[in-house]
Amino acid sequence: MHVLRSFIAFLIGTLSREVGTAPSYAAVIPEVVASRAADLATSGYPAVAAAAAELSVCDHEAELRFGLDLLIEAVRRRTEPAA
Repeated sequence: MHVLRSFIAFLIGTLSREVGTAPSYAAVIPEVVASRAADLATSGYPAVAAAAAELSVCDHEAELRFGLDLLIEAVRRRTEPAA
């Protein structure tokens, strides 16, 4: 049940994030991406500024794949017999 709830929560969260940003088509409009990157770069937080280029875009398909792979690997490790 914990695994099912974890996957459902992940999928709902992922879909909610995608739907929330999809209307702006932010990942495909260079001006929007550049504006977000500029805002992040001048945020006053050095770590955020250093990662501004990566934080200003979101590849929803890649994020979903990464998250699912992470969850599947975690479940696999938890269900392996102890060595």
